[in-house]
Amino acid sequence: MTECLMIEYQEFYPLERSEIERLLGNGHESAMVETILSAAVHDPDWQWAQNPCLHCLDPHLKRNAMTGFSHIAHIHGKLDTDVVILRLERSEADRMSETPSTIFRFSFGSTSSESGK
Repeated sequence: MTECLMIEYQEFYPLERSEIERLLGNGHESAMVETILSAAVHDPDWQWAQNPCLHCLDPHLKRNAMTGFSHIAHIHGKLDTDVVILRLERSEADRMSETPSTIFRFSFGSTSSESGK
């Protein structure tokens, strides 16, 4: 008998930008996760929405930031991959087996310069 992994869906509600900035500054991990994903899913400006993700590239939040980047790319069809990849590669906490540039090229198929940034 195979074991099934249950994933709980959590909805992220829109937050005002001032609230996003306040929550990012408070350092509470759970609030920061909600903030990253709320900005990524709900903010109409993809460039502004990627900033909370870039702010949260420490080891405890990096997976959530990566999820945020993927939401931005999926919803808006855009992501500044040059900036994102550079910041990921500079992150001292990067312990992935593949380099971030490999993951982004596989996931999104091109860099921002190729996709009409």
